[in-house]
Amino acid sequence: MTKLAAILTPLLILALAFAIIGCGAEESPTPTPSPAPTQTAPPTPVPTTPPPTATPTSSPTPEPTPVPTLSTEPPCRFHGTVQLDGADVPDGTIITAIVEGDEYTIETPAVYGPSTYAIKIVPPSAAPYGQGATIQFRIGDHAAAQTGAWETGGNIELDLSASSSP
Repeated sequence: MTKLAAILTPLLILALAFAIIGCGAEESPTPTPSPAPTQTAPPTPVPTTPPPTATPTSSPTPEPTPVPTLSTEPPCRFHGTVQLDGADVPDGTIITAIVEGDEYTIETPAVYGPSTYAIKIVPPSAAPYGQGATIQFRIGDHAAAQTGAWETGGNIELDLSASSSP
């Protein structure tokens, strides 16, 4: 019983203190009335002269270039290090992935640091790539010694290297 009284007594005192002082609620301030908006007459319209009409020409209308739609199939992603002649490549080196004639390019560095790449290959919806389709890589203007294989939804680590000599 004394343990219960030892716990309840401070709580009762605290409750009484809040009741006497209040719970921190303050009286809300009296709102200040804002002045009523004044109405003004709408501006008088000014007559304008219509613009001259263009004379049609007989030049043919160019056909819009079709924009390929991307596949709903998950992309394949390749990432890794890049070396040319056994050394790291400078930032801004173009890395190209080529699959079935389609080219995908990025610049180094990737989020992994200097001389790295990460490229996502999303096939056009009209011609998704088959499993295992060969992917060739280029480092700048040089063919990489390594090739990859398309995997739907793949996240493949592939370190690339090339030689600048023939």
